[in-house]
Amino acid sequence: MRRPAVVIGVLVLGLLAAGVGLSATNHRSPCHSSHSCPSDHHSYVWYDAAGQGWDCAKPGAPEVTSADTQTIFYGGLRYLCHAAGGTHTATCGTEAWAEKTLSDPGAVEVDYVPRSSSVHALRGLRPPGRLGTRMPGAEMHAYRIHVRLVLQKLESDSDVHLVVADPATGQTMIAELPSPRCVGAAPGPAAKMRSARAALAAYCGAPTTRFTRLRGTATLTGIAFFDFEHGQRGHAPNLVELHPVLALSPGRGRC
Repeated sequence: MRRPAVVIGVLVLGLLAAGVGLSATNHRSPCHSSHSCPSDHHSYVWYDAAGQGWDCAKPGAPEVTSADTQTIFYGGLRYLCHAAGGTHTATCGTEAWAEKTLSDPGAVEVDYVPRSSSVHALRGLRPPGRLGTRMPGAEMHAYRIHVRLVLQKLESDSDVHLVVADPATGQTMIAELPSPRCVGAAPGPAAKMRSARAALAAYCGAPTTRFTRLRGTATLTGIAFFDFEHGQRGHAPNLVELHPVLALSPGRGRC
């Protein structure tokens, strides 16, 4: 018969081993391997959607220092971080990228005075005969719509993919907010894109590489763009988007 002290010791060692195993499993999460989420133990620098680097550790980790004064929430978890030197160079898109960032020759003909519209109305627009090149019609105009915010995600091309819904019908469409580091447009539109993205981040928090559900409402102004079908979440039947978004005004209530 084992003595109680021996039994207790075995149990403690077993629990410690399980904890170590669990910690190791968590640390082997794909986001840690790709450095797409904050570090648990100051083992790498993570870059947020704005390109700012952060050196992080999870609360309670032995690596936490007095310099870790910035609290960051990611994926429902809390991290203690400090700003790391330098910024990350954004990976930008390629397909129709000039049109998506108002850097194409046709952008000088765009009417930036917004037309009041709705998600429902934009979903009813007829797509142009050719995609990927700015065409006469809707793609030459800015539109202002009032929306319910549904989802956001940081895409591989550094755009914030924003799914919005018509408050009256619930129908959805996509709005895209390019990274400031990927915008080669004229100074005026580029500044508007930066301000719109900053307004969304201030209202709803920095996007992550996973879809995050949102609440609240907003008024968006952006240029119409008809995208290709590639399984994008929340798209309109005619694949119309506001791309890029040039202004975002949060509504009442929390995001």
